[in-house]
Amino acid sequence: MKKIILIQILSFLIAGTAYAQNTTVYSVSGQQIGNTKQKIAGVRQNAQETIKNARELASSTRASTSIEIKGKRAEIKTAVQELVEQKIENRINQVKENALRDFDITVRNLDNLNLRISSRIEKLEASGTISIAEPRSLLEIASTSIENVRIAVEDFRATDFSTSSIVLGGNLTQTTEKALTQPIKDKIKEIKNLIKDAHSALVNVVASIVKGQVIGTTTTE
Repeated sequence: MKKIILIQILSFLIAGTAYAQNTTVYSVSGQQIGNTKQKIAGVRQNAQETIKNARELASSTRASTSIEIKGKRAEIKTAVQELVEQKIENRINQVKENALRDFDITVRNLDNLNLRISSRIEKLEASGTISIAEPRSLLEIASTSIENVRIAVEDFRATDFSTSSIVLGGNLTQTTEKALTQPIKDKIKEIKNLIKDAHSALVNVVASIVKGQVIGTTTTE
């Protein structure tokens, strides 16, 4: 009887120990599973954050690249506009130099004609062959006309027709270029008209002298 009871007790203890061992193993396995889930969740969160950061970086890079491209385009546009302005200014300066060279020669020629005609009038006055009242009056008009040309040429010389003296807005077009070159064209045309007036005034003086000589010759005869 004692043996049977002892065997039952031993069996109970062995079964309890085995249950305890099984319970312990199960508990460890659950903890490992929990840790694994946490690791997976952490990896997933890190991956999501990495993807988010990558997207933000890509978006920022695209925006930065877009701004940089726009900046480069603006620089190129400005450089092209400055180049066009410089070409226009060079053409304007060339036109001005050519016009001044011609005007200076013309003023000298007008002065020389004026002196020659004045000398002729003085000789005729000394000879007493014709009346020089009208020629002298017309010569004064011619001298004034020549002086007007001289003043206009000097004003033209001092005027700044460059594009830097004009405030430009927007893109340069043919209309803009015309607006830039028109002032110098207008000034040149104005001076040329004054030169024509001075030439006409000198021609009138010569015509008056010739008429006086013809009348003087007729009267003498």
